[in-house]
Amino acid sequence: MKLKKEISLDFFIVITLVLLINRVSSLTGNNLAASLGLLNSFPALYGEIEFPSDPHTYAPIETYQFNITVNDMNGVNDISKVLFEFNSSGSTLGNTTATDYRTINTTAREYYTTKSNLIPGVYNWKWYANDSSGSYGNVVSESYTIIGNITDCSGGCIYVTNSTGNNVTIFDLGGNVDIKGSFSTTIGSPDGNDFIVKNSGGATVAWIDDVTGNFRITGVKSEDQGQACSPPANSFVMKNSTGDCVVYVDSSGNLWLKGRLAENAYIN
Repeated sequence: MKLKKEISLDFFIVITLVLLINRVSSLTGNNLAASLGLLNSFPALYGEIEFPSDPHTYAPIETYQFNITVNDMNGVNDISKVLFEFNSSGSTLGNTTATDYRTINTTAREYYTTKSNLIPGVYNWKWYANDSSGSYGNVVSESYTIIGNITDCSGGCIYVTNSTGNNVTIFDLGGNVDIKGSFSTTIGSPDGNDFIVKNSGGATVAWIDDVTGNFRITGVKSEDQGQACSPPANSFVMKNSTGDCVVYVDSSGNLWLKGRLAENAYIN
């Protein structure tokens, strides 16, 4: 029996297509696109680090560092922008473009950024990264908790105490405030056990919840003011031992603080 030396062209095309289909079926998503040369590989983010570790006890002067590893199969030079988003409850601290890094190898860098002057509370962060084509990879997100009090009661403090004798808010003589709960400009509805500030017309403009320690106002909050306090007429005012105003709530429910306000504070 003789074997034919010729191979049908149709048969060759079928074999080629089967091999290609088998190869493609083992690849998915971005790996498939990168393998076929259709687009750049998306950056991959992993290996997040928080320093000091979470949770951390508050200190007035402290620097916090956050790290992330970014890997791009097309090489480190294809990493275009690395963003760090940092928010706290009720406020946005903004995005930071991370430019500091150490090179791990030809495809990976470890980026880092720092934050300072943070007060006690729960912070939420996210890392993003894109490549030279503008494509973003996965997002890495987590929370970071700073425990403690911002108030300094060595010179005396004013306490808001609930019906069971527990403190829910602390005002110090520097105009700093620790609240057990959260802060909001949605006024809600206080009850008879809450600490309530009303204006001359009898309307509630601020209150502190007796149970949760949540602090609510109808206006806006201005903190870390530092300069001399000049409360408008008919304001609720707190003064230090020398008679200087350090905190006030005006008749529209605006809160002015010489110092800062810390939410979810640890209060004895």
